[in-house]
Amino acid sequence: MIMVNELDIKKLKKGILIIVAVIGLFYVPSLIRIFEIHTGDEFAIYLAETPKSYKGVKNIKLEYFQLQEQPLIQEEDISGYDFQENIIYYDPARKTFDAADYLKLIGRVFVVCLGKERIYYGTFWTYKIAHGTDTIIAIPDRQGIKLEPGYFGMDKNFSNLIHTDKIRNRFARIDKLR
Repeated sequence: MIMVNELDIKKLKKGILIIVAVIGLFYVPSLIRIFEIHTGDEFAIYLAETPKSYKGVKNIKLEYFQLQEQPLIQEEDISGYDFQENIIYYDPARKTFDAADYLKLIGRVFVVCLGKERIYYGTFWTYKIAHGTDTIIAIPDRQGIKLEPGYFGMDKNFSNLIHTDKIRNRFARIDKLR
């Protein structure tokens, strides 16, 4: 018969605690990182139900836009956001648009959201149109979406809206900032 005394049991418990602590040192940071990535307000781009086209947006406040229930583009659809070039790149495995899809987007109003907070709106187009400096044009292509100011030139409002710290921080947090 093996005799186990109280001192041996305490040593065994200490050894187990040390092993658990060492394992925790390796896994806890990665678990914290996973928690950080999967919490917080998610980035999404919604199409507006009303107004559907750019013609009706000038006199409507952002909070009054009626959005489609499902987002057009979600974080999962995005491989990266290049703040330098103002390009949101699609994840090639998830989001592809063909020519017919592009044509359906032309002139449509979109709203960029973080969670339920609406950040800015713009219009899908194939070239710059004369909406004024506060207007954001999204030019879709097969790689993603390029955000540009309206026809009359870049104004500080464009940079302030597009380069919102909230959006930058979200994409940095989920490792999709380029």
